[in-house]
Amino acid sequence: MKQIISAVARNPVIPNLLMVTILISGFFYFSQLRREAMPEIKTDIVEIKMVYPGASATEIEEAIVIKMENEMNGLDGVNYISTISKENAAIVYVYLKDDVPDKQIVLQDIKDRINSIPDFPKDAEKPIIQIYKTESNGVILVLHGDAPERTLREMAFDIENDLQTLGISQVQLSGVRDYEIAIEVKRKMLRSYDLTMNDVANIVAQGSINLASGSIKTRAEEYKIEVKGRKYHATDYRDLLVKVRPDGTAIRLSQIADIYESFEEGKCLGRYKGKDAVLITIKRTGNEDIIQIANTVRDYIHDKQPGLPKGIDLSIFADFSEDVTKRINILITNGWQGLVLLFFVLWFFLNIKLAFWVTVGIPISFA
Repeated sequence: MKQIISAVARNPVIPNLLMVTILISGFFYFSQLRREAMPEIKTDIVEIKMVYPGASATEIEEAIVIKMENEMNGLDGVNYISTISKENAAIVYVYLKDDVPDKQIVLQDIKDRINSIPDFPKDAEKPIIQIYKTESNGVILVLHGDAPERTLREMAFDIENDLQTLGISQVQLSGVRDYEIAIEVKRKMLRSYDLTMNDVANIVAQGSINLASGSIKTRAEEYKIEVKGRKYHATDYRDLLVKVRPDGTAIRLSQIADIYESFEEGKCLGRYKGKDAVLITIKRTGNEDIIQIANTVRDYIHDKQPGLPKGIDLSIFADFSEDVTKRINILITNGWQGLVLLFFVLWFFLNIKLAFWVTVGIPISFA
């Protein structure tokens, strides 16, 4: 150690080069730091998401959720399981015990069991299994203007896809309603054809389901057979057979009801500045930088706005990165002001050389 100190003392170029290297490295790694409003909080919850396009909540429950629950019953480290079955998707939360020594081992056990289930629906997407992590808002956009609800909805989903293509992982839409098929039955026609509302409801339910029809086994593989009968458009229901009269005349659903595509009732609709609107919430997760996300969104809005139809605007409703930027600016401003004050105080009471090296030494120690 003494030899190193003496060598540095004899050759002042070495410490100067070392100082410059430390400063450059410090500034480089400072620019790579993740900036966030709130730190990420990991929980003792495993989240399982599985998408099954076109499936009802009941089908999700029977074809996915129950199988997952049965497979994970009795798994070591699991406290209890909570599930959500909704249209097109299943969400399962697995709450781990407090005394689990290694959550990653339990997570891998859950993955192995879920992936070993052989009879998930063919059209279902691969399950996403991960430790549940907290999310924080990054930027909230608002798409608003004089346009039909369907147009705003489709444009909002296009914007969501564009943002995800740019590398933003979490984008949520609010103020949009899902499509639904409305069937308004005419009472007069029911009486004329001797039908009841229950008859029509049962016929509609039975005429729009996917039926499991067994399986074919070979020596090496097993093939599941399923009859696809679910209907997704109003036109698909119009020719649905309701009744056959004694004279052989077929009564179709379109003869006794008005069938059209609409939106779900009872859900919240967005309004902004007196016009229909959709809120687009962009969240920060994992290692994402909130300021980088905000810059990406601003650039996207700048490029997207000229291509939007006349009367429709895409603007920033709330930018949570501004608070982070202000805090960083306050920190930097206080830092350099403190260094300047320290330099002049030491210069006034001692000497300028000592003041210079002490002032330089403080940022080097942080670097």
